[in-house]
Amino acid sequence: MTRVVSTEQNTRKRRRILRQPGPCVNESWTVLDGFVIIEGDISLVIPRGGTWPGVTHLSDDLARIIQPVTSALTPGTRVTHHTTPAALEAGAALVFAQTLNKAALQQRLELISPHVDLTRLHRKIGGVLVSLRREGFSKLMTSRPPQS
Repeated sequence: MTRVVSTEQNTRKRRRILRQPGPCVNESWTVLDGFVIIEGDISLVIPRGGTWPGVTHLSDDLARIIQPVTSALTPGTRVTHHTTPAALEAGAALVFAQTLNKAALQQRLELISPHVDLTRLHRKIGGVLVSLRREGFSKLMTSRPPQS
């Protein structure tokens, strides 16, 4: 005989199984297997081989935009707290790249502006950098005051 479980009970059970607390977001660590989800104002995914640099290794702008609070593990995920300076640098780059795709437009512009003058870029390249289509980026650049 097949036992039918209500959808509500099924959902609660599934959440309990999938919601495994992860490592502290203030510390740095590397994912050995699986995925770690960083939860905050912006959620990020750190995949196998990726390093979370810890809040102290993020730029002030990144930390302010992401505002990481906690992390969660997918089943079977393993992490190590052993990180190298190169892994921390690569981890910060991973976080920066994901934030450029997920943050609000004004936040993306704030992140990228110190590194490149968007007004001097081909519209398609500039659009890719801030996750806009070429046409949207062109409109944005014509409506913005020039950078000093």
